[in-house]
Amino acid sequence: VPESVCRENLVLPLKLDGRTLHVAAVNASDVMLRDKLSFVLNKDIRLVAYPAYAILTAINRHYGRTQSESVDSMLADSGERYS
Repeated sequence: VPESVCRENLVLPLKLDGRTLHVAAVNASDVMLRDKLSFVLNKDIRLVAYPAYAILTAINRHYGRTQSESVDSMLADSGERYS
């Protein structure tokens, strides 16, 4: 799944089971999101509920942080060290 799709929709693929892609999402009952991902990825989609922070953390770990997130985290780290 492209990084842009994951970040834009706050989703992350979990596993592929035949034609069904299991996807972590904040709202597992979001039919419009399921249909959108199914169209974009050409797979049957099963949404699985996960907290937003867990999905975002996994996206950052898997795809890497964006430049602005890296700067923000550096500023936060330096503020913690020098406070």
